[in-house]
Order: sequence, then structure tokens, then C-alpha cells
Amino acid sequence: DIPKTFISPIVADFRPQTSSELKNVTAKEMTSVVSNWLTWVQDFVNNKGGELLTLLSSLRSLQGLRDTVQILPEEWPLVLEKLSLKQSQNFWTELYRPLIIRRAILLVEVHWDTAINDVEVEVTKSVDDALLEGKQSELDLRWYVWKENPNDLGLKINSSESKRSKGLWLKSKGISPKVAELCEILEGKLTTLVNDLSTLCSDREVDPTVLSDIQTLKNHQQTVCAAALARIVTFVQKELEVREPNEITSILLARFLQSLPELCPSLHKCLSATESKTISWQEICNNLNSEVLSVYQTWLDLVKDRLVKDIQNKLKQPSSLTDLLKFTPQWELVCIEEGDESGEILKSELRVPSSPSFCLQAILNSVSAFVGHSSVPKQVCELLIDSLVPHIVSCYKPDLQTSTTQSQYLQHLLDVKYVTYLLVAPHKKVLQTQAQDIIAEIEGRVDPFDLNVFLPYVDDNVKRSVQRTQALLGLISATHNVSAVLNTKTEEPSVLAMSTTASTTWFPMLHITAPYSARPAQPANKPKGIKKSTSTPTLESNNENSARQTAASFFGAMATDWFG
Repeated sequence: DIPKTFISPIVADFRPQTSSELKNVTAKEMTSVVSNWLTWVQDFVNNKGGELLTLLSSLRSLQGLRDTVQILPEEWPLVLEKLSLKQSQNFWTELYRPLIIRRAILLVEVHWDTAINDVEVEVTKSVDDALLEGKQSELDLRWYVWKENPNDLGLKINSSESKRSKGLWLKSKGISPKVAELCEILEGKLTTLVNDLSTLCSDREVDPTVLSDIQTLKNHQQTVCAAALARIVTFVQKELEVREPNEITSILLARFLQSLPELCPSLHKCLSATESKTISWQEICNNLNSEVLSVYQTWLDLVKDRLVKDIQNKLKQPSSLTDLLKFTPQWELVCIEEGDESGEILKSELRVPSSPSFCLQAILNSVSAFVGHSSVPKQVCELLIDSLVPHIVSCYKPDLQTSTTQSQYLQHLLDVKYVTYLLVAPHKKVLQTQAQDIIAEIEGRVDPFDLNVFLPYVDDNVKRSVQRTQALLGLISATHNVSAVLNTKTEEPSVLAMSTTASTTWFPMLHITAPYSARPAQPANKPKGIKKSTSTPTLESNNENSARQTAASFFGAMATDWFG
């Protein structure tokens, strides 16, 4: 009870008295006097009550005050009758409710403003610290991702909040400890605000007036939350403008914006409290993702300049035969059999480029390692690769001023096709066109007759090279394009799979659909010119050989069907 707790008894128990004789007052005079008095009370409460409410700094204190004011004494109907007032007269609605709502709205703004100010200070401090650190760099997260920690796994595996707070989940998302700490600071402040507001805006309320106040507060919080996120984005943009261009600064700020929806679930609660037509959680996330890509673009521009210089240095034309032999892998020896007019079979041998040049492999491996160390999102990785592909293929553009042999052009042809098949998706028409133009120029420098002979073998070796390296270069390869390029089909032997939630099955089931004896034999591909040796088993070894053949056929079928 507020009067008994905070007001002295001499004031709380005071009752006005008069020594003069009271005269009878007419109902009209009573109504006029009471109306004038209520007008004065309303002005007094607005002025003095507003000043007193400034002493309350939390929403929970407003809840206790509101509950106390709403309690009406039992004599209240009789008082209204004696004062010639309407029974619907409600001083809470007319006097106190607007004050409490205004104070609650102001407190929401103050708490949000304080939270954003604190986060801005912490972000600035984290960026400064990241620029000074050497070993635990934001550019290479191997020191964190590949280091075991007792907090990697949570006790409650099924709890989404537990997953977000544990290291293994953070490592899988490429979220560094600094970024997680920044989001944790913001989430802690927002959690307090959301809990206080939920206490003030209880879902168990049935009073229409109170429900209207709750809706007003939730709408206001939603608006303030959207404005606060816009303020964070503006702050990040200013940080990038004020500071010198740096990879550490840009990637740290990009990760911070990227992690906000994941590590700050209170943002979703604030923005989804009401069904607003102007503010949508999904729309906020889309805008935030676009800003994340914009910040990552700053990092991409810095990284691209450095990687392009490395590409141009490593893919420059060899200046001597020693360099040419150093960067060219061993070619494949292919035997060709042709029949002449007399029916005789003529055999000839061709040397065909079998794999990408060593310098190209070194570049792709270094780019893949760099992307893996940086732990950037897949979309950012694709943007980086798309920006590097034109510079890679342009290094193979024929130059009239340099003396290049036909053998070099064949190796260049394999390299450009390999890069196109491995890194460029079919729907990226601009990159496909650029690569095809370079391929056409290279093919124009090769003798047409030789090109017709070599081209099928070159294409086959390109596909084999892509198939061999797609696992090593999986981070930068167009994985959705590899199966289409290789013309491979994935046949699921069963409706079950070991990974049912993923878009692609990680480990398909081993299928044994029928006894091998009932299946048609699949002859193995043999290279031309090599004869298969045969032998006739004796009667004594028929049973033993039969058992061995059955076992060999069974395990051969499993190896062929499962591993391709």
C-alpha cells in the first residue's frame, strides 16, 4: 500500500475540518464546484505527477504503481453519488493512465538508447583491440575453430538458446568470440527490457483499457527497435568511413551485423510482438542481410586487389623452358588405332594435357585455403570467386607479341575449361561468355586438324580433373554445377537417408536390391590395345574358384555401386 509505506501518518490520516457552520449546497453548485476542482486536480497531477514519475527508472516499478492505483475503495460508488458524479467516472483513466503510459514510452526509449550507446562503445573497443592482436586474428579463425573447448557442447542439446551460447554452434557459423561477446552484451540489455515490458504488458489482462495500453506500448517498442537497428547499421557505416580501409575492421563489423538475428533473439521478440503492416521481422532481416553484404563488399575489395596481384604474378607467361617444364604437369600418353585402305591397323601415340598446370593449382589451393581460414558465408565466397574468375581466364588470353607453341595452347585450353567447369555456374552468363571467348581465341591458335583430334581427350581430362579436385576445392567450387558438368546421376536405392534434413544426402544408403547373380554383368572399361588374360580352371579347383568369384562379385558390386 503506497500511502502507508511512503507517506507519514500525519499526512495520510489528515481529514479536513471546519469550525464554521456548513450550509446546504444545491446539486448544481456541487457539480460546478467539483468540476472546477477536478480541472485543477488534472492540471496538478499532470505537472507534479509527471515530475514524481521521473524518479522511476524501471518498467517494473510502473507496474506496481499501476496496480495500486487501479484498486478502488468500496465506498467509491457512494462518493460518486454524493458528489453528483457519473458512476462511470474513472480517475485512473483520466488522470493516472496517461502519465504512466507516457513514462513507460519514455523509459522504453531511454533503455534502448542506453543499450545502443553501450554497444557502440564496445564495438569501437573491439575493433581497436582486433587491430592490435596478432595471433588471434579475425582474418584467420583456425586458432578458434579447430581448438577444443569444454563449452563447445551444451548440456541441453535440444535447446536452441543453449546451442546459440555454445562454442560448437558458434564455430560452425564462423562467429568469432569478439562478435559473440558484442551480441551477448546487447542481448543481455534487451532481455531485461523485454522481461520488464512483459511484466507491465501481461497477456492475462482482460480490461479493454489496459489492453489498449499494452498494444500502444508494444507498437512503440517495435518502432523503437527498428530505429535502433537502423542506428546500429549507420554506426557501422560511419566506422568504415572514418577508419582506414582494413580487412580486420570490415570483416569484424560484417560478422557483427550478420550475427545479430541469430545471437539476439530478443530482437525477434521485440519486432514480432504485434502484427504490424509497416514493420516485419523478415523485412528487417532482409535489409540487415543487404547491409551485411555491403560491409562484406569492403572486405572483398581489399582482398580482391591482393589476390589479383598474386594471380597475375603466378600465371604470367614462362620466360624460359625451365619455367615451362616447372609449371607443366606430365601429359597423358594416348594410343590411337586407325585402319587404312588396305585394312592394316595403324597405331599412333599422342601426348595430351592431363591435368591443370601447377601454377593454376597453386592459385586455386591458396584461394580455397584463404576462404577457409576467413570463415566467410557461402554467398560472400561466391562473390569473391566471381570477381577473381575474369582475372584468372584473362591471363590465358593469347598474346601476339609472345611466342607460344601449340602444346602450350593445349595446356591453356585445359586450364581455362577446368576453371570454367569448376568455378562458374551455368546461370552466370556473363562469366560463361568471358570464358568461352578466351576458349575460342585459344582454339583459334591450334591447328584445326589437331584440335579435332585432341579436343575429345582434353574434355575428358577436364572432367576427370574436376572430379578429382572438387573435394579439395569444395569451398570455392560451384558444387551445384559439378554433377551437371560430369553428367553424373545420383540414384537413391532407398527412401531412407542418413541426413534427412540436408538439401543433399551426405551418405546414401548402401543398396543391395537383388542377388548379384540375377543382375546383368557390367564389363569394366579397358584401355584399347590391352588384351585381357584368360585361364581355364581345373575340375579340382571349380568349387574353390566359384566361392572366390561369388565373394569377389559381391564386394565388387558394393564397391562399384556405392563408390561409383
